[in-house]
Amino acid sequence: MSVYITSTGRFLPGPAISVEDVEKVLGAVHGKPSSLRVQIQKANKIQTRHYAIDENQQTTHSNTEMAAKAAEQCLDRAFVGREKVGMLAVASTQGDLPAPGMASMVQAELDLPEIEILTTHGICSSSIMALKAAWNSMRLEEHDAALVLSSELASRLLKKQRYEAATTSTLLQNALTSAPNFCAGCCLMEQVHCCCKTSQLQRASV
Repeated sequence: MSVYITSTGRFLPGPAISVEDVEKVLGAVHGKPSSLRVQIQKANKIQTRHYAIDENQQTTHSNTEMAAKAAEQCLDRAFVGREKVGMLAVASTQGDLPAPGMASMVQAELDLPEIEILTTHGICSSSIMALKAAWNSMRLEEHDAALVLSSELASRLLKKQRYEAATTSTLLQNALTSAPNFCAGCCLMEQVHCCCKTSQLQRASV
């Protein structure tokens, strides 16, 4: 049996934020602009970013919600009904809660019936492992179609308050004297982590 990706979907939270306005969303640590921001942004060449937090550092979307919105677009574009989906595989570095797994939460958000679910963690490798698991399930003819999701919500980890709290610790003051620069380095990942990517796979005869 051969397995194909037959539909995709995505969801990007909030408006596109220019690189010049990144610190307006994430906040400047102790009110000080990052001295490395311009260098990092020039090196990665990213022009705009999407964040799931507002200018008051309040979360606007949950990780589960972003994944579900991408999934809805994928399912709407597919030529098979969602009732054909036999497996849901969801990848994320960190879900919204310690338990249950994120796949369970996305299943509930999408109101999917009782199907096989899988949650994978592992930062960069998690999406590939979810895709591989879905591919293997259909290659072995366990399911006719599978929905694979990858969603990240790094915005909530990059809020200025987290770094301000760290720099008030006497133990960490020396190590984090350049906290704004550390925050700018973390921003390097934000464009990818706030993106939600979805693929639906359909088994077909050779």
